[in-house]
Amino acid sequence: MKNKLYNTAAITLLLFASGCSGSGIETMSEAVKGFDLSIMPVSFTRGNRGNDFSAYQKLDGELIFEISHTEAMRSKDWFRYLNLFHEGYATAVYDNKISIFNTEGEVVADLEGCALAGDNLNGQYFSEGLLLLKNGKSISCFTPQGEEKFQFEGNAYSQFRAGYALYTSKQRSDKLGIIDTNGDVIYEDQQDEYIPSWYAWAMSSPESYAHPTWFPLYSDGKPVCIIDIATGKRYLEGALDGLVNYSISIFSSDISIPAVDCNDRLVVIDDDKYGMMDLDGNFIIEPQYDYLRNDGEWYVYGLDGVYGWLDKNGKVVIEAQYSTSSDFKRSDLGFAMSDLSRIDKNTFINRKNEVALETEYNIESNFIGDRCLVDLGSEGYSWMNRNGELVGESMFIGDKHEDINRISMGYAIQY
Repeated sequence: MKNKLYNTAAITLLLFASGCSGSGIETMSEAVKGFDLSIMPVSFTRGNRGNDFSAYQKLDGELIFEISHTEAMRSKDWFRYLNLFHEGYATAVYDNKISIFNTEGEVVADLEGCALAGDNLNGQYFSEGLLLLKNGKSISCFTPQGEEKFQFEGNAYSQFRAGYALYTSKQRSDKLGIIDTNGDVIYEDQQDEYIPSWYAWAMSSPESYAHPTWFPLYSDGKPVCIIDIATGKRYLEGALDGLVNYSISIFSSDISIPAVDCNDRLVVIDDDKYGMMDLDGNFIIEPQYDYLRNDGEWYVYGLDGVYGWLDKNGKVVIEAQYSTSSDFKRSDLGFAMSDLSRIDKNTFINRKNEVALETEYNIESNFIGDRCLVDLGSEGYSWMNRNGELVGESMFIGDKHEDINRISMGYAIQY
């Protein structure tokens, strides 16, 4: 399928600038900056024998770094995964090996005996170093060019962000600490006050990027405070007692972790009702809603099965009126970094609650700059502009549509 191809420079995302302004939007943009979505990992079948291939596809349909799945299997390098480009590089995971590529499809480094460290390496800033499990024994930090910076015994539970990463001195532990980009321990693990291991899941959320050096401290399974590792300052100490602090929503699941968002607010839940606190521990909104999630400058809220938006002071800006379904979840609602939000699989509204765009295609992401991802069914996926026109060639991107959706909502992802 041939579609009108727009100026590549105008829609290359390293990352995007929204038409909106404000600290919330700027914070979300910081969380997902650096991704180049003009080059996408794709899979396809070629020839009568149905040989399967993977490659990177540019907007005009050009393929780079093409790999035959059959050849990979013959060499016992079971080709598994091509990642999105971030800060000019992408990683591909093979059996017992990770390769790093540049945007020309050239292999910059082959890291033998390496695998992604830990279970949940949500992170972002590739330039700060890539943490990998080496030979199944120790953690190594590599530059994007494949140079080893340092090693340490134990396990990593996150990639670096703002100079810090979660670690444990054991292979498995619920009590984490923090190392810096030199491999030095900044906050020891296994202490009475510790960072819980499940926070590694939460590090991909927009809330966790609002203050990237702030981490929750727990004791005996209960939140104690939020600490700024860079300064040692503690926030909300004594204010978290008796509340299930519920501020992280990660698409498929919700995790009860205290985190201060880009508006210096903390979403909490008490007796199954959501509310909002400030940094002094005062309620801005007493727990009363069925759902509440930070959405950049605003918050998606739920009441009696329908959803709308509040501002950071709890004022209703769009009345609760939109419902969800099995194929359109409440996590799909949100303006995030855009001036448009989906309200169903085919419709966008603007911040004035006016219908701004309707399309025959199934919408798969919010707008990232001037385009969003849509599902074309048997023809794969495509980018669509604000006029409802398809941009570039169609592509088969597998589960990468989920990553693009996450990026469009301000959620950082693994490289």
